[in-house]
Amino acid sequence: MPMPGGWTLSMAWMRMPGQGWIDAAASFLGMWTVMMVAMMLPPLLPMLWRYRRAVGRTGTARLGRLTAQAGAAYFLVWIAFGAALFPPGAALAAIAMAHSALARALPLAAGAIVAIAGAAQFTAWKARRLACCREAPARGRALPADAAT
Repeated sequence: MPMPGGWTLSMAWMRMPGQGWIDAAASFLGMWTVMMVAMMLPPLLPMLWRYRRAVGRTGTARLGRLTAQAGAAYFLVWIAFGAALFPPGAALAAIAMAHSALARALPLAAGAIVAIAGAAQFTAWKARRLACCREAPARGRALPADAAT
């Protein structure tokens, strides 16, 4: 019998009947990847455009490939984060399914986390981080055309 409240939060982490853990993890990572690309591609594109312009000043012929590699590396880091997140999420979901009090508390905890993350968007700390990300190289300064850049 599904637990009220926690059941809907837990379903992304649970195995379907007859599904092994590898299949469940693959399903989760597929969902995670689609969601992550849809959410992160729009803000990533301006950064990739600035990167392409800065690296393009070096006159490299590999500009398209380097830009694609930078974007792929960004997404691979987030896919790795999702892969690392799956085991503790699945464990928490299994515990929530066994303990109704925890299942009832999960929606409140998730709401608190989202509220804290939302409030962090208005802090000076966040503004400083965004300013660093938006800072373009000095006019006329070319970035090296390597993976470290």
